[in-house]
Amino acid sequence: MPPRQRAELFAAVAERAWHDEEVRVEIPERPQVSESFAYGIPIFTTGRLRALYGIVRPCPELVCLSPQLEFQHIVVRDEQEARQLAGVMSPRARITNLCLSSDA
Repeated sequence: MPPRQRAELFAAVAERAWHDEEVRVEIPERPQVSESFAYGIPIFTTGRLRALYGIVRPCPELVCLSPQLEFQHIVVRDEQEARQLAGVMSPRARITNLCLSSDA
């Protein structure tokens, strides 16, 4: 993902976390994917009670190898990514579509 899209994505994640849940999240300077979350990027809340907020852009093809992903908050860029994940996860999975343009 180009740096401009990555910056836009993480800014949107931070804004959504604050707007929807009134939590601040830690945006990593160098985002690292996690095997245990289907190569998505884990994002944590800030402060004393640091906790996992959500997983950004996990790979739909690897969801079956990460059963705990079903219980996490999944954050995606757009409708296409949301559909791909919805197709391989249960209906009760929490997927947040940030509705970002692919042209950013």
